[in-house]
Amino acid sequence: MNYKEKLEELYLDEEEILSELVDRSKSLIGISRESGEIIFKVQMEKLNDHQKIILFMLGACFLTDLGRRENKEVTNQELSLFLDKRTEQIGSRLSELRKQKKVKSTGTGKNILIPRNVVEDIADINELI
Repeated sequence: MNYKEKLEELYLDEEEILSELVDRSKSLIGISRESGEIIFKVQMEKLNDHQKIILFMLGACFLTDLGRRENKEVTNQELSLFLDKRTEQIGSRLSELRKQKKVKSTGTGKNILIPRNVVEDIADINELI
């Protein structure tokens, strides 16, 4: 195998990353077949806010890919309701996640997860549990 062929092996596409994330996260979250609701399989008390947000947003990605959700965007209000936190608190956590390049703003109060940047986070959460 020559150098160029070896370099070709480095390519990853979004689907490969998402497939790895499904494998790593299926012990952490699930999706209700009936309602399409994201279900945490881990005790939420064991997770910090960043981890909860990442898992919820990852669930939103999976729901979208399953055709059970319109798009991968998650609103601050949606996270606030799910996590039972004030929207200001959610906004602060999302701002921190944006600085870490794990989340991207798509408009006022709307964000989308950057899957390739949370693979290690999911691995870390699995280590905690």
